[in-house]
Amino acid sequence: MGMAVSLARRSLLVLLTGAGSAQAAFWERKRFAEWSEEEVRRLLTDSPWAQVLNIPLKLEKPEPGGPATWKDVPGAGPSLPDASPGGMGGSPVGGIGAPRPKLPTSAQIIVRWRSALPVRQALVRHKFGAEIDSVPARRLLELEEPFYVEVLGIPSLVAHRGPEFLQTELFRTAFLRTRAGRLLRAESVYVAVQGLFLGITLRFPRKDPLRREDGWVEVGGRAEAFEFLRRFDLRRMTYAGRPAL
Repeated sequence: MGMAVSLARRSLLVLLTGAGSAQAAFWERKRFAEWSEEEVRRLLTDSPWAQVLNIPLKLEKPEPGGPATWKDVPGAGPSLPDASPGGMGGSPVGGIGAPRPKLPTSAQIIVRWRSALPVRQALVRHKFGAEIDSVPARRLLELEEPFYVEVLGIPSLVAHRGPEFLQTELFRTAFLRTRAGRLLRAESVYVAVQGLFLGITLRFPRKDPLRREDGWVEVGGRAEAFEFLRRFDLRRMTYAGRPAL
């Protein structure tokens, strides 16, 4: 009898501990106007809507002249101040912002769902601080019809043929793919040179919406110098009880 009571108490303690550890995330507990700088950074770099991954780079130019150098990138070079496109100022992930004298062989990048409301709220909180009711802030918070996915942290050197060439490559290859094999192709791709790093925006149609029942969705793409693939759990990408993409 005593052993049974002891086991019951232990089971109750486990349940209570589990309930405490499963406390709702800060974006569910607090208004976005109350998010701290650290919470904003976490949502934009390590959350259900933003993930970091390492990718290899192939930076040999196919045309004669040897390997590419920083001089091949219009508007970028090691002498420029760090202007990585993390939406936060400085490097979006520690370690990828410093200029390197040698050609990089890998990059640490962020894949982020920019169209998701929590991400847009975090960007508003970072950019406008307490002025979240300003006209520019409200404009950023307006519903965006397509899905927008950002790929941040790829060195600008990758675009040594020009951003337009890279846009064409990614337009042909970028995709969203669900667990059931449903495939969405990019409607458009925009590549911006932002100092030492590229800001890549992939736009996908929302007419065939992603659902929790799809389980997960992969974001992928391939170019001459790199490829990436990242899986997101659709069951976790909810906000205020609704899917948020």
